Amino acid sequence: MSQKRQANYKDGKSNPLIVVLSACGNPDILQPENLGIPIKKKQVFTLIEASEVCQEYIREYELGGGNWLGGKVFDAITNEQVAYMSYNGRVWTQLEKWMKD
Repeated sequence: MSQKRQANYKDGKSNPLIVVLSACGNPDILQPENLGIPIKKKQVFTLIEASEVCQEYIREYELGGGNWLGGKVFDAITNEQVAYMSYNGRVWTQLEKWMKD
């Protein structure tokens, strides 16, 4: 993916994005799987904005790395997954199989 596409989806040439935000209980500390934290979908226009939305969700629900499930980013028109956001905010555009499952 080009740097321009990573940085800006508002250029009229690319579609908006949907970032899926979700969490689960941390098995390392024996938390229950369902913490009652809602799954959210947010429309964004850049991968930078998607990363910021993920970090806001993490802060809002006081999540640790073992709680983070969310961060899948989809093209809003084609529904193709185009990126994954790590807990630390890193953007992954070269997707491994585990990032899509």
